[in-house]
Amino acid sequence: MIKRWVIPDIHGCVKTVRKLIENQFCPIPQDVFYFLMDNHEEFMLKSVEQEPPSGKFFNLGKKNLYKESWLANGGIECLKSFGLTNMNEIPKEYIDWANEAPRRKRTGYHDGFYFISPQGTGNITSPN
Repeated sequence: MIKRWVIPDIHGCVKTVRKLIENQFCPIPQDVFYFLMDNHEEFMLKSVEQEPPSGKFFNLGKKNLYKESWLANGGIECLKSFGLTNMNEIPKEYIDWANEAPRRKRTGYHDGFYFISPQGTGNITSPN
């Protein structure tokens, strides 16, 4: 049976999530995975949006209000996963992906989708 999985808020841990999916859920090639944006991705997008361009010495008094929070909540690990220290160097394709990702809804099984949450899955059961 083909399954559709919806996974939010991976905290920048793509490798960990991949191993979890492969080892715990044993998907078949036809399964479909949807990754939703959550607070960490939102912090990243707002941080990148407010960060002055690389090489700019002055930001005319504007402070990046999200940068510290993002860096403290997975931003450092995210940058390391790209081999970067500067958030302006995150590849545009990933920023675009995060901007286009749907927002998290809930955990459980609904309308043919399995919803996975970092807060725990509870008892997810398929009606089949």
